[in-house]
Amino acid sequence: MSAAAFARQYKINYTTFCGWRQRRAEAKPKAGSGFVQVELPAASPPAELEIELGAHARLCISSSGQIGLAAQLLQQLNRSVSC
Repeated sequence: MSAAAFARQYKINYTTFCGWRQRRAEAKPKAGSGFVQVELPAASPPAELEIELGAHARLCISSSGQIGLAAQLLQQLNRSVSC
């Protein structure tokens, strides 16, 4: 995209935009500014836990955020089942 097209798209006066670009190009870089290489840890495969509740019920947990809800569900099911 050209500078003129960018200025039009964001409703900036083209001359003002060119002035900003020129001042930025002439400015001395501040210490610590710029890009820094960052290494990210390797992504781990998603975990899944599947609990079968009898012949026709299955509980699948695919994230750690679901553990609390699954525990509450299992507690409620355990209370309602009488042996």
